[in-house]
Amino acid sequence: MQRIREMAAVESLVQRHSEENHLARQSVQSLPEGTGLEFSELMDQLQGRYPNQELGPVTVEMYLAEWEQIALRYGLAMLRRALSKLSAESRFFPDPVDIRETCAVIRRADCQREEAGRHGREVLKWKEEWERERREA
Repeated sequence: MQRIREMAAVESLVQRHSEENHLARQSVQSLPEGTGLEFSELMDQLQGRYPNQELGPVTVEMYLAEWEQIALRYGLAMLRRALSKLSAESRFFPDPVDIRETCAVIRRADCQREEAGRHGREVLKWKEEWERERREA
């Protein structure tokens, strides 16, 4: 029961922070409803992974606010990917700066992979055209 109250409190904090910073945002992006609950679950999972590193309520609130900004910029899926990568590789609780940097690295890698795929398809297309022209000649 206590856990449910804590999760509701986290949802409330995320919602309040979202409302307070709405005017400060340049875009009109917003996170889906229930994101605070998802953030709470992610926070629980990470705190379970790092049981010797206790985060106080103020730190948790600050981290959740940072997570919201990261999710607005990179998307929830990217935030989850970064948290997963960092928790697998780090001995310490992931700092928001590390999460943001990891999101940027993952995004760059995804873009490079997409570009390589497009280039590969173009090369195959050119090769097929060249072979077709050779056969017709």
